[in-house]
Amino acid sequence: MRLGGENGWAWSFATELAAYYELDPSRGQDVVMRVLGADFHGTVASDDWCGYNVLRGKRGVCWIPINRHLQAVEVAHGIEPRGPRNLAPPKYLGPGIPRPGP
Repeated sequence: MRLGGENGWAWSFATELAAYYELDPSRGQDVVMRVLGADFHGTVASDDWCGYNVLRGKRGVCWIPINRHLQAVEVAHGIEPRGPRNLAPPKYLGPGIPRPGP
């Protein structure tokens, strides 16, 4: 979002009892540390943004970013990427067997 004509980020932190919102020009780890603190050991459910990697507690990640990672692996191995609920067998994009990983 725009803050005073500059790019900014809308952060939200919530529990069962409360919600906290903050607008900040940064999407970095400093916001996470300032709001939750270095001693936070709870569970965080978030997108896959690396800004949360500073936390020591448990972390749950949304399925969509996880699926994007899985699709990238499929593409790297010559497999047509599938959606998160697609249980069909893999469809290879070229002849032969899948390419080996890096």
